[in-house]
Amino acid sequence: MTFLVDCSQPENALPVALRAKIISLGLWVSRYTDEAMWTDLDLGPLVDVNTAIMKGLLGNPPVGS
Repeated sequence: MTFLVDCSQPENALPVALRAKIISLGLWVSRYTDEAMWTDLDLGPLVDVNTAIMKGLLGNPPVGS
């Protein structure tokens, strides 16, 4: 959610297209998390997204990206 909020700020220097993708991902994570809290939804996709973000921030993008 931190990325989502930061990318929604007009002074954010990232390219608009990248900001839009980050916002979209943040909204998906929020919706999926909310649904997972109230159902038996598989948490694997959330773990996968978080792992991919961490690897990307470390300079190790996931294979296939």
